[in-house]
Amino acid sequence: LRQRVKNFMMTLYIYEKLLRIIRDRKESVTDTICHGPVSTFESFKELRAKLVELDFIEQELKHLLESEEKDDRT
Repeated sequence: LRQRVKNFMMTLYIYEKLLRIIRDRKESVTDTICHGPVSTFESFKELRAKLVELDFIEQELKHLLESEEKDDRT
């Protein structure tokens, strides 16, 4: 049981760190779109695509944590 708790805590730590990185990056990209120098429409589309991918990765990370929590309860 102790090892399972330790493993879950490590998973939670990694989850929190990755989530913070993703959210910081999303904020940076959003700031660039809204306030930064986006010189071309192509640049805008690339930044928008990055936001979509970051959203997707964030969702997948949340699903992985939920899956891990369910596995720990069984």
